Amino acid sequence: MIKKSKISVVIARSRNSYVQTVESLKGQACEVIVVDGTKGLSYARNEGVKKANNEIICFLDDGAVAHPNYINDLTEEFIRTGAEIIGGLVLPLGEIPLWFPFEMHAMLAVSPVSREIYGCNLAVRKEVFKKINFRFNERLGRKKGNLASGEESELLSLAKEAGIKIHRSNKAIVYHRVTDERRTYRYFVRRVFWEGRTQILREKFIKHLFLGVATMVISFFRWLIYATSFAFYIYGALYQFILAKINKTKN
Repeated sequence: MIKKSKISVVIARSRNSYVQTVESLKGQACEVIVVDGTKGLSYARNEGVKKANNEIICFLDDGAVAHPNYINDLTEEFIRTGAEIIGGLVLPLGEIPLWFPFEMHAMLAVSPVSREIYGCNLAVRKEVFKKINFRFNERLGRKKGNLASGEESELLSLAKEAGIKIHRSNKAIVYHRVTDERRTYRYFVRRVFWEGRTQILREKFIKHLFLGVATMVISFFRWLIYATSFAFYIYGALYQFILAKINKTKN
């Protein structure tokens, strides 16, 4: 049985917004551990695991704001499901551009309902790290100047292979800021580029270069298809609107 005070929340501090993340957890029964994130997200999370005093370790981004009932909901989900790893729902805090495809919202650290688990709202029983002898890969995870990701993917992959129960919950909710920077085409292109690089960093052999390049290219052209479709949709609507106006004038 999990007691409500048995959750440690690890926050990697890399920007001032972490203050709001900490504030959102005030009054909730948990241990909050803020770690310097300037050496990288994975490094900070490894340090957080060392410092955590409780049986469940929850990882939140420093751009996230926890729901007022977050810890209670997370606790109840662990009890209800018997899972050893739970990924919660991440909703946008801020406007998402219309041109940004729904299927790619993960690039904004937002997880659509019933989709994959992301590291910005991830809770793990501490014993899992010992069971699979896991440390977050410090070549992955955000660092100043790069957008490498996928550090939680290795954890989830190894846990799945070990038969550890993983649950995706829509009840443990956090909100993630969609900053002005993330709403730009420049950020999108950089994010796709680093998605490809991440695939290489996750693998240790150059033979996987093709996989990384393919991922980057597919992601970009997938977005291009959506953007082109939307452009033709607008064109068709405007064409029909103008045609209707012309016909009305003739009549």
